[in-house]
Amino acid sequence: MPDDESRDDEIAWLAVTPGLAVVAKDGEVIGHVTHILGDANEDIFDGVGYRQGLHSPKMLPEEAIEVITRSAIRLKLTAEEALAQSAPYSEEAIYHAEMSKRKHPFWRRQE
Repeated sequence: MPDDESRDDEIAWLAVTPGLAVVAKDGEVIGHVTHILGDANEDIFDGVGYRQGLHSPKMLPEEAIEVITRSAIRLKLTAEEALAQSAPYSEEAIYHAEMSKRKHPFWRRQE
């Protein structure tokens, strides 16, 4: 069993598993990973899909992520900022993101 120090070792996006906590800059857990969006063949990481309790799934772009560790995906944003920036997603969006091998148009933020 790993000790507490290795629990927060940084890991690659490809090593993320469903259920990993998504933690805001202020320490609040805003949800848990449901999907990682990207293209493993091209090593392109687009972002993370997560769910908070029974709420609808949401996603955050790679730019919102500070670091990925064994214990959590830690964000650059506060919980309030992250929830405001999170966009809803559907399985269809996930499918298209994987098939296109690039960011899905849904990721483009509307100003």
